[in-house]
Amino acid sequence: MDLIGTRCLRDLLEEKVALCPHREFLVCEDRSDGVRTFTYEEFDRRAAASINSRTGFVATASQPARR
Repeated sequence: MDLIGTRCLRDLLEEKVALCPHREFLVCEDRSDGVRTFTYEEFDRRAAASINSRTGFVATASQPARR
């Protein structure tokens, strides 16, 4: 599914991880009403770990899976 032009959300995230991995990407409240921030790199790493644990694939924006 294309979200912006011919690029999908995953492509945009990969680009941001490569260009500015330590820039703040997401700010949210945690379960204890504290504030949690994620950088592009941290978000990508955690999302990939979550997906990898469910599928067995190993991939992040900075290290795509080989097929």
